[in-house]
Amino acid sequence: MSWTAFGGPLAYISMMENDCVERRKWLGKDEFTEMMGITNMLPGPNATEMAIHIGYVKGGRIGGILSGLGFTIPSFVIILVLSWLYFQYGAMPTVRGILLWYQ
Repeated sequence: MSWTAFGGPLAYISMMENDCVERRKWLGKDEFTEMMGITNMLPGPNATEMAIHIGYVKGGRIGGILSGLGFTIPSFVIILVLSWLYFQYGAMPTVRGILLWYQ
């Protein structure tokens, strides 16, 4: 999911609700809403906490750990690749212009 979701935590949580409640029927609407309330009270990123919580409910501790890793590793890989590209090609005038425009 984190390879394809763009738009921040609300987009992720909306996709989780669609996937886990409506499509796969892993959770009921009330259970998902209760999880949202719990993650809103905890400090930290809500979407990551929701992914870990859903993984924990469906697969225990291992499910929570794997869900958390599966949610965070794609973002890490994307940032790693982009930073490598920046250090390799960031000094080129065209790339520098694109990066300045993007800021």
